[in-house]
Amino acid sequence: MFDTGGQIDLDGAVATGVAAASSVLSTMASIPAGVLSDHALASATLAVEQARRFLDAAELAWLAELDHRGTTEVEFGQRTAAWLAHEAQLPRAVAAARVNTALKVDGELSPVGDALRQGNIGFDHARVLADAANPRNVDGLAGVTPELCDAAQLTSFSRWQAEVRGLADLLDTDGGHDPADDLPEPRLSAHRVGDITTLRGQLSGDGALIAESALDQIADELFRQHTRDAAHTGEPVPRRPQLLAEAFVELCRRGLAV
Repeated sequence: MFDTGGQIDLDGAVATGVAAASSVLSTMASIPAGVLSDHALASATLAVEQARRFLDAAELAWLAELDHRGTTEVEFGQRTAAWLAHEAQLPRAVAAARVNTALKVDGELSPVGDALRQGNIGFDHARVLADAANPRNVDGLAGVTPELCDAAQLTSFSRWQAEVRGLADLLDTDGGHDPADDLPEPRLSAHRVGDITTLRGQLSGDGALIAESALDQIADELFRQHTRDAAHTGEPVPRRPQLLAEAFVELCRRGLAV
């Protein structure tokens, strides 16, 4: 259908397709619900839900590819989840869940991607499977993923979710896995040699989420500041690791100021 030898042809085809879909969906959203018959209203609602599943499939595939390429870090100075949250005005937790799910579906749980592209499941199903998978059970879970995706169409979501979690526990070589049971102890060390201080540490649980969110927020601010400065000075914009280091110093400065 497309000339796969020409990237511009593919890029243009995708852009055209997304624009056309957005136009159609925008038109549908503007139709007053009150003018539709009962049958049309029910049918349209289910059709939109089915369309959302195809959109989920595309978004997860594209998010995974963006993350693998490191595109958002190079182009915008933000990791994929932070970039998505900022550009789409999403809660960071929501954006992180989408990216994490996308990476698992693109990796160990590739049959989930097939079910998404066929419209048999949606994002919520994919996230249940992604959340249930851990390094000890992922091989076994991946082996029965096609059957689990088929089963999702035959029962209620809550019952299916419970069955997936129960199976994931059975496949876990160490028994049921509760991430809260094995969170590492938080620790941080600082070692100074001359003018250089090396920091090493680890955080877990809520502390890790708070620290990561704060660092990402300040790093995003610094990226925008460096981008504005670069327009006048011509200096390159720092990469994400440098921005995060500067963000850590800035957080310390603000903390001492308070």
